[in-house]
Amino acid sequence: MSYKIIVARYNESIEWLNSELSNCIIYNKGEKLNIDNEILLNNVGRESETYLNYIITNYDNLPDVVVFTQAKISDHIVLDKDDINYLLTLKDQAFVNNKSIPNLIHSQTNIHSCWDKKWNVNNGQFVLENNYFNNLQITFEDWFKTHINSNYPDPIHIYRNGIFAVKKELILNNSIEYYKQLILQVNHHINPTEGHFFERSWYYIFKHIYPAVTKRAIPKIGITLGIPKEKGDLFSNGIKQNAIFLYKLLFNIGKYDVYFIIDRKTSENGSCLDGLGYKYVKSDMIIEADFNIIFTFDFMLPLDKCLLLKELGTKNIFYNCGNLYMIESEGCLFGGKERAFIYERYNIFDACWNLPHMENTNHFWLKTLLRCDKIIAVPYIWSPEFIDKEENKYRKRSGSKTIAIFEPNISIMKWAFPAILVCENAYRDPNMVNKISKIYATNINSEQENKKPFSLDNFNKLVSSLDLRKDNKITIESRYNSLFIMSRYADIVVSHTWENWLNNLYFDISWMGWPIVHNGKFCKEIGYYYNEFDYEMGGNALKEAILNHDENADEYLLRNRLYMQKYLPTNKWLKKQYEELVAKFIDIDSNE
Repeated sequence: MSYKIIVARYNESIEWLNSELSNCIIYNKGEKLNIDNEILLNNVGRESETYLNYIITNYDNLPDVVVFTQAKISDHIVLDKDDINYLLTLKDQAFVNNKSIPNLIHSQTNIHSCWDKKWNVNNGQFVLENNYFNNLQITFEDWFKTHINSNYPDPIHIYRNGIFAVKKELILNNSIEYYKQLILQVNHHINPTEGHFFERSWYYIFKHIYPAVTKRAIPKIGITLGIPKEKGDLFSNGIKQNAIFLYKLLFNIGKYDVYFIIDRKTSENGSCLDGLGYKYVKSDMIIEADFNIIFTFDFMLPLDKCLLLKELGTKNIFYNCGNLYMIESEGCLFGGKERAFIYERYNIFDACWNLPHMENTNHFWLKTLLRCDKIIAVPYIWSPEFIDKEENKYRKRSGSKTIAIFEPNISIMKWAFPAILVCENAYRDPNMVNKISKIYATNINSEQENKKPFSLDNFNKLVSSLDLRKDNKITIESRYNSLFIMSRYADIVVSHTWENWLNNLYFDISWMGWPIVHNGKFCKEIGYYYNEFDYEMGGNALKEAILNHDENADEYLLRNRLYMQKYLPTNKWLKKQYEELVAKFIDIDSNE
């Protein structure tokens, strides 16, 4: 594909352009250079007049991509020197995205920032008051609405200092007459105020060739999902499970066309979804897919795609399933693998949907960091479709029970030791000594991707004071599927979490009839509940499960399953709740 670099020069050195000089046109408003690709212009209009002059003159003979730049860029952007590679990067971005990514995105501050919509008026005094076209003093906002777009954007995307690249198709999206009218705004003065207006407007002058998102009678909804290599791993990851549950619920509502959006890194694993009844598109086709709503779940789309989708009218909703407050705080405090954060200095998302048990610690964390006013608590969704199998059902064994602890041990939010303290409190009852045969603490010595180092030495020192350790009741195990362990080796699950009061583990275990002792205060009705950090209460709940569960197993199973109906993707109340939530973010074409 062809390209040209259009250089707006006054008296700057252009030696840094030498390697690409054959692809440059130097529009010179200063001392003559006497080179072949030099065009002399009168010194009016700043770089804006130069760019418009080029477009008008070459409207019928444009290259595939045009890079617009000033002759010195190191004093305009954060570079140590004038670097041709920076311009070539902009060119490559335009080849892929039709125009380069803006280097400034500004949200209105109302404290007289130089990028605000009324930046050129301060205390009633117009900046450059004698430099306006026809001496008509006008705010940037009013000028923008008159000449660029009647809707002023907030945040506004800016090519700071007028350095950017754009594809030919976007230039031709406007008529030559449009550019002839625009150039009149700047060719009247050596330093027209409108030249500064153009700097803030180029992103919007070159409109995307994509049409606005289609209004449909059946809205199109996408959910981001990273695909693992093995199909089984698709159903063992909590966030992926929650994404699938949302897909099922939206599909069951029957009013949406639902897809997964799979990322480029894992798209070769897309076959994991084949045969499961899920529709999906690859993320590199996200614009063409024309979604009405995208739920950011398992991964975030590239920033440039998010910005373009926002411009086209697609709603992007961040669906939060995890305790980001704890995870991100621990990442700062204790290190581990470097994280990729989702936060910017402007609002990417139209809303954040937050699961109920994430509200306490994450509502204002997300509201502040996402700069998003719509943080909405949404109902929890769960489905037994991955686990409701004959081999996973509860079975009675001997009176001496084996206990399993399945906390992942990658965060203080979910780790094994508090659950061990629950077991210890039960075991210290002399009547329980022969009732607890073994405790499996899993997810400790496995090599998991992204797992923080687990200090087994410190863990052993902490455990060494316990009666359970003295009597060799505790064994350290790797990572296993929870119901695989239950169906073959264990009888009772003991769990402890912090600020994670709804947990797929509770539901999986309870649905299949296995006793689980837990502190999930948002679902006290299932399993055997104890309060938060009350390990004595937890010990008593464990004793209740050990002594009485076998006799009450049928009633326990019925009680759990009746209660959990409210979370199923087929539940009428749950579908109604989500339909009302979706309706707030979607325009439906009733005539289609």
